[in-house]
Amino acid sequence: MRGDVSENESSVVVIDTADGRVLQTLKSPTAAGELGLGNASALAVSEDGGHVAAGYWFGKVVVWQTDTGQIVAQTNEIESAIFTIQFAKDGNSLLFGTRDADVYAWDWKLGHSDMKTFDLERDLSGYIVATSVAWSHDGKTVVAGVGRRAISSSDTGADTSIRVWDAANSKLLIKLEGHTGGVATVTFSPDDRWIVSGSYDGTIRYWDRQTGKQVITIAATDGGRWLAITDRGFFAGSPGSEDLISVVRGFESYSVAQFRKHLYRPDLVEQLLKGDPTRLYADAVHGLDLAKILESGSAPQIEPLPGRKAEQANDTVRVTLRITDTGGGIGKGVDWRVNGVTSGGDEAPPAASAEELASGFRIVSQTLRVDPTQKNEIEVTAYNGEGLLASAPYRLVVDPFGVTSAPRARMFILSVGVSNYDNKDWSLKYAARDAADFASSMEAVAKGGPYEQVRLTVIPEAEATRGGIDAAFKKIKDDVRPTDVFILFVAGHGRTVQSTGTYYFLPRDLTFEGGKSVEDGIGQDQWQTWLKQIAAQKSILIFDTCESSAAAGLTRGEKERETAVDRLRDATGRSVITAARQAAYEGYKEHGVLTYAILDALSEIAGQPSTEVDLYQLAAHVDREVPSISKSLFGVAQRPHNKIEGNFPLGMRKAGLIATQGSSATSTVPTHVMVRAERVRARPAADTQGDRELAPGTQVYVLKYSGDWAAVGRDGQPLGYVPADALVRLQ
Repeated sequence: MRGDVSENESSVVVIDTADGRVLQTLKSPTAAGELGLGNASALAVSEDGGHVAAGYWFGKVVVWQTDTGQIVAQTNEIESAIFTIQFAKDGNSLLFGTRDADVYAWDWKLGHSDMKTFDLERDLSGYIVATSVAWSHDGKTVVAGVGRRAISSSDTGADTSIRVWDAANSKLLIKLEGHTGGVATVTFSPDDRWIVSGSYDGTIRYWDRQTGKQVITIAATDGGRWLAITDRGFFAGSPGSEDLISVVRGFESYSVAQFRKHLYRPDLVEQLLKGDPTRLYADAVHGLDLAKILESGSAPQIEPLPGRKAEQANDTVRVTLRITDTGGGIGKGVDWRVNGVTSGGDEAPPAASAEELASGFRIVSQTLRVDPTQKNEIEVTAYNGEGLLASAPYRLVVDPFGVTSAPRARMFILSVGVSNYDNKDWSLKYAARDAADFASSMEAVAKGGPYEQVRLTVIPEAEATRGGIDAAFKKIKDDVRPTDVFILFVAGHGRTVQSTGTYYFLPRDLTFEGGKSVEDGIGQDQWQTWLKQIAAQKSILIFDTCESSAAAGLTRGEKERETAVDRLRDATGRSVITAARQAAYEGYKEHGVLTYAILDALSEIAGQPSTEVDLYQLAAHVDREVPSISKSLFGVAQRPHNKIEGNFPLGMRKAGLIATQGSSATSTVPTHVMVRAERVRARPAADTQGDRELAPGTQVYVLKYSGDWAAVGRDGQPLGYVPADALVRLQ
């Protein structure tokens, strides 16, 4: 059973959690409705389920009998909203806290009207609220957590502590301090040994009820990683969790990973939580703990040896590093790990030269086995002279693209396309789909490339407005690093204004009503504003946009478009690939011509191993294929306008990105008609033999283009090659 506030502010709904049935609707006092402040701000259910209590914003606590829905008790009004409430174990008393950080206990079942007050002894200048209260299971102790209520010019600092009182006489026993954010919740462990608190600082902490000592801190993430560390430094955690908590001593900060060899002890953490019944934890602390490790001397530093890069040969990597003494000496042991598995046990040899003796460094080398087809993470750790404190790990990544100690770049893809404009005359068939297909294909290719991560943002067509695109840029701008790669893909209607040579993209919601024009679209100044927020030094802008007479009333020429591309490239400093998308003839194998050519460049060649594709190769493929395809479609060779500023890898080509030969979409439905008789050749060359001739009017489908030739088929069977200019696309 649980209680919920209903849509009606003045009632509380009791729900059976087993089947979701509403058991009871509890009406608040009439006074609440009269005041207009009748919303319940805190709820509690007694342990036996017989009663429900609600605290109200207007400062009243009400208790109902669950089965009848009748009010059985209520307080007089308090001058502050009730923020938290809890029944005692026996159900006879209630504990609650207010917005002004007052804490009360009320013996409601005994018919008492007076309430016991627990004084926080707080600094009144701090605006705080009692966020959570709890009784101990034996009823002898009361706790309350507090948090910041508001910040103002007169606020000298908010309290984030926990108060512990004697329940019998309201005496403040202990003030628990350690959280750096407001306390969200407090409770007692089942055996009453620990007070457990959760805070907005992202940690859960265990406190000794008797002494107030903080004994365990736990940090966790939404992704399931967690780490628990005791006050003496012993810890347990999920894989890769060492970055969740740092150890600070004076001005020095340490990663928990530096203590892993000696203090990673899940067994001891478990023993402490159980109360250390066998004294295993106490005995371990007497031998070694965090303080003793920190006092043993500083950790050495690991760095690559100048002029000696890691060398890879097939499935082996030879790594040579320098270990430098920072004051705590250099221990003998060096840990070498590949993908978390210990893979070497090399020891630092004694200093062999006067330079090493004077400089306090050692040279270590190790040959490691790796899988050259996968990503391999190498981690090297050295220790101080006592062998207790580890260095910060030195990391290398070995993958199909080589060896690096720097984080791999990430790829950010932002894609937007508009097919369905508010002005129905501007409708397109494939633009929105092209934006989605390009994004998913580019993501697949990049994931096989040298990228640590691929971040994909496809703007929904309904949000393809100035505001929607602006929001998408704002969402990613703070995450992009200078070393990352950024790709922008835009499909829809575009226009070049001849008088200024400026390119404009027409967003979904633009119409030419009310005196609006092309210049109310998204021009290069706006693109420049958005793009200068993106720190990536390597990027490409791809515009597959139409020059449509329906959209602008006239079609600009090639020179104007080329000028606009140059201006856009100059304004943003980024590579640009663009080709005018002809609305009247839109679609080649269910894509715009430019999009198809790009997807084709990213596609794995049938029967051949997957190969790497880079920006230069993509641009060259577009330069070659767009004119060939457009000539076959429109009778005019359309020239793309590519302005490339530097090369970078895109990833590994993937199969299945576009419809291939044999697919029903392109292998059975005629797409073209022969306009003259032509002999079918076995290869794309005029001097090639061919036995079959296709008569004028023969309908065929095009499988692929090769220069001035087209491979055609009919009735599900490939025929061979004919000159591309002998074909006209069926309308």
